[in-house]
Amino acid sequence: MLDLIPGIGFIKEVRGNLYAAFKSRASERRGIKMKSIKEAEMITGISSQNIRYYEKQRLLSPSRNAENSYREYSQEDINRLKLIKLFRKLDVPIGDIRRLIDGETTLEETMLLQVY
Repeated sequence: MLDLIPGIGFIKEVRGNLYAAFKSRASERRGIKMKSIKEAEMITGISSQNIRYYEKQRLLSPSRNAENSYREYSQEDINRLKLIKLFRKLDVPIGDIRRLIDGETTLEETMLLQVY
């Protein structure tokens, strides 16, 4: 019903942008823009539940906010999540992804295991 009022869409957009800017500023640490788990979920398309699972499987380890212990994701963490997503789409098992990230195997060896 409110959407029928002229300009309400603009007001909603501004309100959403202000909220996002506030959250971003609150997450900045040491000059590096850190992201919340919700932001990481929106950027990567990976559910927060799966992000936490990948953390438990030692595929990534985000920093924790000293004030509230919330997870904070760096751009490196976001990039790693995107890689994990790609490997999972290729049906690479979690253990193989972990060995690849830990440097115990090469990308070529990991992909050969998938083919054969």
